[in-house]
Amino acid sequence: MTTSQPEHSKAAIGLGATDLVIVYVDTKDGAKYEFPNMGLSVLKNVIPPSGRVPRDQPSLILMNFSTSVLMVPFNIIEKISVFGNKREVLWESTVSTAEEK
Repeated sequence: MTTSQPEHSKAAIGLGATDLVIVYVDTKDGAKYEFPNMGLSVLKNVIPPSGRVPRDQPSLILMNFSTSVLMVPFNIIEKISVFGNKREVLWESTVSTAEEK
């Protein structure tokens, strides 16, 4: 018997990854989160393709190589970027704070 997780519980689990990067999450209220030792290929699999806030995935959930967890609601995220060999923006919100209200 197999069980499946609902789409909204999609999480990036970077255990055993070899392409480790530092993930930076900037929020719309100015908070900045720095999350080290995350697998880049794993991260790219859970980030939505567009800058819109995904309805089926309300939060970004990451577990890094050290088993630390970061969970941030997508509706407050302004930008997700990574640093490996260079700094690269992977996701940026296209919804302004005024549009959400």
